[in-house]
Amino acid sequence: MTKARSSDSLERFATGVAGLDAILSGGLLRGATYIVRGPPGAGKTILGNQICFHRVASGERALYVTLLAESHARMPAHLGSLEFFDPTPIAASLVYLSGYRALEQDGLTGLLDQVRKEILTSAGHVFTQGPESKQARRQAGRR
Repeated sequence: MTKARSSDSLERFATGVAGLDAILSGGLLRGATYIVRGPPGAGKTILGNQICFHRVASGERALYVTLLAESHARMPAHLGSLEFFDPTPIAASLVYLSGYRALEQDGLTGLLDQVRKEILTSAGHVFTQGPESKQARRQAGRR
């Protein structure tokens, strides 16, 4: 019988959310993929942004990818009242990228190409926000 490898030996990075980091034994696994899902208003956007801002404050770079049809240009205005928000790193260390058009026009391959190019030029950690409604998933080519 093989012994399972302990997750304690895997490198983690803190999310900046103390309770979440405690539950996750120190944070998210570096290099892993996570899906955060929930109904509108559950806090997915705030969580993703809080993690990005924490990583940037730690001296790293982050890429926040949205798959929403609406512009993310208003996002800083919505985040402005939150304690973690600091507009200084936006564009320099924290990049917001809208992948909706690439996904709509060229499918998953187009989206991945766009994200790959941005990672090569600017980012370290990648967070995505996707459509939640059935209509938005259909428009994005998913059922």
